[in-house]
Amino acid sequence: MDDDKSREILDKLEELAQRPGFLRVLADIMVSDMFYPVAEAAEVDWRSRVSNQEATLLTGYMVKKPIMDTKITQKQVDSTAAEVRKLLNELHQIQSMKMFDALEPRDFSGLSQEEVSAKLKEAHSQGSSMVEPIFYGDSGAYDFQFIDSAPELYVEDKVWLENNFMALDTAGKYYWAAYNYILAKATIGEIDKDQALDPIDIMTFSKQQLLDSAKEFYPKDKDITRVSVGKFLELFSTEPGDNTNQIFTSPGEYNVASSRPLIKVSDDHYFLPVNLDLAQAIYENPFYGMIKDTNYINEVAKHRGDAVEDITYNTLKGTFGDKVYKRVKVNKGNSTLTDIDVMVVVGNKAIIFQCKGKKLTELSRRGNTEVLKQDFQNAIQKSYDEAVTIRSTLLGKDSYKLVDETGAEITLPNGLDEAYIMCVTADVYPAALHQTSQYLNREDGDPYCLPISLFDLETTAEYLKRPFEFLFYVKQRIDTVETMRAESEMAFLGYHLRKRLIMPEGADGVLLTQDFGQLIDADYLHRKGRLPEPPEEHRLIRDEDNPLRERIIKEVSSHPSPDITDIVMFLYGISDTFLDEIGGYMEQIKETVRKTGKTNDVSTAIGERWGGLTYVCAPNYPELHKAMLSLAEINKYRYKSGQWLALGTVPGEERFVSYVLYSNKPWEPSEAMDEVVRLHEQGGRTHKKKLAAARAQQVKVKKANAKKKAARKNKRKHKR
Repeated sequence: MDDDKSREILDKLEELAQRPGFLRVLADIMVSDMFYPVAEAAEVDWRSRVSNQEATLLTGYMVKKPIMDTKITQKQVDSTAAEVRKLLNELHQIQSMKMFDALEPRDFSGLSQEEVSAKLKEAHSQGSSMVEPIFYGDSGAYDFQFIDSAPELYVEDKVWLENNFMALDTAGKYYWAAYNYILAKATIGEIDKDQALDPIDIMTFSKQQLLDSAKEFYPKDKDITRVSVGKFLELFSTEPGDNTNQIFTSPGEYNVASSRPLIKVSDDHYFLPVNLDLAQAIYENPFYGMIKDTNYINEVAKHRGDAVEDITYNTLKGTFGDKVYKRVKVNKGNSTLTDIDVMVVVGNKAIIFQCKGKKLTELSRRGNTEVLKQDFQNAIQKSYDEAVTIRSTLLGKDSYKLVDETGAEITLPNGLDEAYIMCVTADVYPAALHQTSQYLNREDGDPYCLPISLFDLETTAEYLKRPFEFLFYVKQRIDTVETMRAESEMAFLGYHLRKRLIMPEGADGVLLTQDFGQLIDADYLHRKGRLPEPPEEHRLIRDEDNPLRERIIKEVSSHPSPDITDIVMFLYGISDTFLDEIGGYMEQIKETVRKTGKTNDVSTAIGERWGGLTYVCAPNYPELHKAMLSLAEINKYRYKSGQWLALGTVPGEERFVSYVLYSNKPWEPSEAMDEVVRLHEQGGRTHKKKLAAARAQQVKVKKANAKKKAARKNKRKHKR
């Protein structure tokens, strides 16, 4: 952010923040922008408000000088606040335009499409283009996630914390005491404007007031004492002055207002402008203390790594039950080929979770390209590389044995035909999605990965509580990584919960707004008891899924098919509208067969990207079997589809699905199948023989190709 125009704006903001009376300006801004009616949680226009990051920037500048709480008029407050907002808006616009400034139309003249793509990627990979999503991205976690996760992250460091810091569950209680004390005072003005307090009074408390608030909420907690509250304030407060925060000049640099966000405004009063900073400091500060302790630094990495794996495992247990495993060894004979941090198995599909605790450094936050790439390498690329090796082993032809941390063997009855990759970070990793799209080093044919923080993983697992549902989301996220973009994982999740994460037919790409993430804000806080139930229009979770889909999935799941996971994934990807339409046909077809005793069917393509479906009802099972085999094969070829699902039953069954067939073999042109389709469309009866001949021809061609491939391989061996 250190170009001339940005520097000019930042210098002006620093000058304003150090004027007498600015504390009142900042308090007024925060009360105005951060307290809003609960019913508006999903509608807040954050673009028009000062963000947490911007407020922390202002606070960092303010504390560089002693605070002079000079009484200034409301007119002066309003005028300064307006100037601050204007400057912050200009700064944001500059950062937003930086990547576009690098992409002048003249740069592309005479270039091929490949060269244009490379130029775009290079421009978007520059550190300058990363500053905006890093600094202006969403917070990446809720305050209660930081508070709840902190004791779990440092579970093996309790002794060190007791001797060098403080108990994190106690620190969390003081956070809630401060938060609720401020909220109670702010609420007075919402109820009765005549009783509204001065903004500084709302956001300020004394040591005794904090202690009393904590005792009120935790009356039986013996750790709530004058000693512990003093320790809390000592650890997380900053005293403004001429020697405070002097190295801080720009976003991305170390800012004491982030790590010690309680601002000491008098001998016994503390101002809290950004409560989320305090929650995050409770989560992060112990780590920085530990790595400075030369006697303890060797313990930190192992403890942190183990904790991240344990938290990931425990988070996934609620969805996958006994199908989630941690610290899995992939063995061949007596040797270990590779290790998997956490793994879930759903039928013939797996998800590989590789966990890292690497943080984004200050130079990265400032937009240093090389440091950004190095941080990405340590936080995500290494996890990805490990996972690609694991995936290759799991899906390869060589035999192996999976063993969990207890030494028990993990059995895979149907084997695995796909393994999705998720790279889990212990901390909020700003702009992780954007960085992954630009920096991920991926060989041709290797899959994409889904980077995700522990906090976003927790939220995702809270909503997607069924294994197939979670798996479908991960599959779609990875399958659409090049065509669907958003600034946060929560925007993807919100969109999925509202509309399903499927590319609209005919669309080349989709850009999701953060509005979908705000739907999560409104609903998730309610789910966690932080807010009342949101208005109906903001609710995310449907009372029930499409009943026909649930019925079909239930009936299909009773079949011992090795493709059951693929079938359920296919059904999840079908729209409610299509399901309702095909459901009407199902009833009609069954009724027709009851009356006529003749086989009846319907086939339809669902979409270019998704494939199609055939439903058959026949008077008996032998005829049903024959009809499904031929109709599924013919229609899959006719529609040039990569996957096709055939469902069938007989009229005497109450269920819609008594028999199921699924194929996801790649579509290949065939003159013999062209003739079969032509005859089928004309209603000819000779197509069955032609179909058999086409199948025989396909087998013959495959054998010939395999023979040629083997011959070429042997020839290469001979040459070597």
